[in-house]
Amino acid sequence: METFNFLRVFRDGLELQTKSILAMFPQLTDIFPKMFFPAYYQLERSMKPFIQIFKDAIDFHIKNPVDEKHPRDFIDVYLAEVNRTTDPSSTFYKDTGRKCLVVTLILLSRAWQIA
Repeated sequence: METFNFLRVFRDGLELQTKSILAMFPQLTDIFPKMFFPAYYQLERSMKPFIQIFKDAIDFHIKNPVDEKHPRDFIDVYLAEVNRTTDPSSTFYKDTGRKCLVVTLILLSRAWQIA
């Protein structure tokens, strides 16, 4: 019985680590689709409500801009950098910048949960 519990805890821990890795490196599903896709699909499905919350917050900030000298929060500061960026290879450039902002907000919220 002891071995069964250990294996279950080990399996659950491994599954959680896989989900965390996929959240940070979703490109792995392109490289190893058969190995990671089920975990990625489950992670993506569970993250959709959070992603939508962050997208709604970003949309609100875009529709209700403030003076760059008086930002309300991190999203305003980030969007100001997105608006200033003209280099297409930058992660702050236009739509790429907004997508990266969503990922950054997810990672910040996860870090807050762990801390």
